[in-house]
Formats: sequence, C-alpha cells, structure tokens
Amino acid sequence: MLRNPTFLVLLFLLTLSSSSIAMTGDSLHYLTTKDTVFLQAGTNGEKIFKHTFEEGQTLYSLAQFYGLSVQDLYYYNSYLKRRSVAINDVIKIPVANRLVIRYKEDDFKEKEHVPIYYIVSNGETLFRIAKKYFRMDVEFLKKRNALKSERLVIGQRLHIGWINLNGFKVEELEQLQFSNPLLRQNYQLRKQYLARGNGRRERQHRGLALRSGYGKMKKGFVALHSSAPMNSIILVTNPSTKRSVYLKVIGRVPVSYEDDKRGALVVVPNEMAKILGVVDPRFFAIVKYHR
Repeated sequence: MLRNPTFLVLLFLLTLSSSSIAMTGDSLHYLTTKDTVFLQAGTNGEKIFKHTFEEGQTLYSLAQFYGLSVQDLYYYNSYLKRRSVAINDVIKIPVANRLVIRYKEDDFKEKEHVPIYYIVSNGETLFRIAKKYFRMDVEFLKKRNALKSERLVIGQRLHIGWINLNGFKVEELEQLQFSNPLLRQNYQLRKQYLARGNGRRERQHRGLALRSGYGKMKKGFVALHSSAPMNSIILVTNPSTKRSVYLKVIGRVPVSYEDDKRGALVVVPNEMAKILGVVDPRFFAIVKYHR
C-alpha cells in the first residue's frame, strides 16, 4: 500500500532533483563506470530509461548497443521521425530483461558493470515489480534492498541488478529480440509486408479510422479495411504521433461504421490503437498496402 499522496509527490521530486534519470555516455561507450541506470515503467510495462544524446553518437549504434532496432527508437521517441537527432536530445530506451544481470555469477566482474535501479510508480507493488517486471524472487529483492516490509512509496529506488558496460551486440537485425513483445510480433508482419511488396504497387489512402473492442477486433494485429486485399498486410500510421503498426486484413469495414455519410477507411483493435497513441474512438490515419 502507498502512503499520503502529497508526501509521495514531494519525495518523488526530491528524488529526481538529487540524481538524473538520464544516463550519460560518450561516442565510444554508451555506459561508463560513473553511470547508474534508473528505470521506470512504460505504457506497456516496458522498463525505460532516458539517454542524453552526445556528439559522435548515432541512432544506429545506440540501438545496436541495447539490442534494439532504429525502428524501436522511433516508436518510443516519435519526435525523431520529424527531425534529425541532435546533441542533448533525451531519448527513451527500453531495456529488455536479457540485459539485466539480476544475480552475480562466479565470473561477475564489478568494474565491468553498472548498477540498475527501478523507480517505483503509483500503484506498483513489490510483488509486481519482482515477478512481472524482472522475474525475480520477491524475498531476494526485498533482502537486496534491506526492506523491512513490502510497503513501497512513489519514487522509491529499488536496486534490481547490473548491466554490462559493453551492452548487447548483434550481427544482424534478424537476430534482434525486441524488448516489447508487441513490437517483436509486429516485426514479423513488417517482413511479410516488405516481401509482398516485391514488384507490386504500394497504395496509400488517408481517412477516418475507428477503434473497436468487439468480436474479432478484441485484440491482435488485425484490421478491417474498406478495400485492401483480404489477408494482406497493411501499414497504419497515426500522423499526429508518427507511430505505425502493421496489421493483417481479416474483413471489410461494416456499412454501419459511418461518420457523416463517410465510411471508415480502417478499423483497428483497441490494443493497436493504444500502440498508435490514439485516445479518441475516431482518428485520422494513413494506410498503405500493396495490390
């Protein structure tokens, strides 16, 4: 259970002022021995920290260091699609569990790692953080942080483990395992979209999009479209947030889905609308597909 809200807000502000959530680095090393990683939960439960972009760094090398793709960085930092990255830009980085060293093995070298802390948000419990976020034993995490009880406060820092100074290296994009399961699944649809586009014309339409949580549209990477081929893959973009998602067409937009005599162009599940950063039941979308 959490304590008085006013006290918690003040504690959280003091926490932020005493140590930045952003992590420093240089053009050769994105982590240094002076760094400490502070994570917070993202919209879909990802663990995210903020990196301050420095001279000599590139989005590609930054993504590669953390086992991500540049598309991952675009997803979490939509402003990067509108302009080039600049020095001192703050970039949100999702950190996957595979990068978090939760337990020290015999070959663990302290000087090659920096500590990782998790900052408690409103409504979170020790059980949720240990089990769901980091797949750790609750009692072990409690002991590591010298907690006398499981009571947490907003802004409290929990020592989770460590991260290697060398990051995560991959040889090919195909080997990447996205930190967000939804992005990992959507990457497979992206490959299908590109494969089907070989020799075919890409069409683009702009128009009304709706979100739905009924029937076949409860969840999943699916969509109803007014004219795209059945079972084809479409790319739906929300121009206001610059976020995109690849979906499989499983049906046509019902005639009843009308707006001022205009039929909707596409209908997406609520879960996909969330990925696109959509709040309202209706939104403007750009849809691309091959025919």
